[in-house]
Amino acid sequence: MASRSKVVSLKAESWREYQALRNAVDRCNRVTHPQYSDYGGRGIFVFSAWECIETGFVAFLNEIGPKPYPWLELDRIDNDRGYIPGNVRWVSRAANLLNRRATTNTVTDLGWGVGRYRRTDRNGRPHTFKSPLVPFRGELVTLANAAIELQVSVPTLRQRFQRGWGPERSLTSTLFCPRGKPRIN
Repeated sequence: MASRSKVVSLKAESWREYQALRNAVDRCNRVTHPQYSDYGGRGIFVFSAWECIETGFVAFLNEIGPKPYPWLELDRIDNDRGYIPGNVRWVSRAANLLNRRATTNTVTDLGWGVGRYRRTDRNGRPHTFKSPLVPFRGELVTLANAAIELQVSVPTLRQRFQRGWGPERSLTSTLFCPRGKPRIN
């Protein structure tokens, strides 16, 4: 009973640290958690001694220590390893955002290939992006350029093609209601 009261007093004093650990356990173990696929679903786990509600927090706090500043977040040094001793630390939000796994932005070929298009950001810097090619007005253009020309969003056009609509029907500026009838604007 004495150990339980000690844990309760530690939780009261170190609520933010306790929440950081509980959130990590949830992301790794609870299948219904919105981020489970990014953590537990890909093999990230919490050190078993830290998972126990009664004694795990004390072991966790002894390993990593309390947050030096309240705005720091729990971070894994190596994103492909779990929340284990030697792989966790307190970092700022900015440092945490830099420590991410590489994303693969794959472009789905809709049947006519993949092309590139250039856009200029608000600072005047040009950027090159990939987009599926689609037949539009007698030539192959990127889906992004066709969307701009038709004044329809890229996701709307992509969804039309993925539903099996042909190019003629997909590449119209008319938006349709859920029952397939043209929407009255």
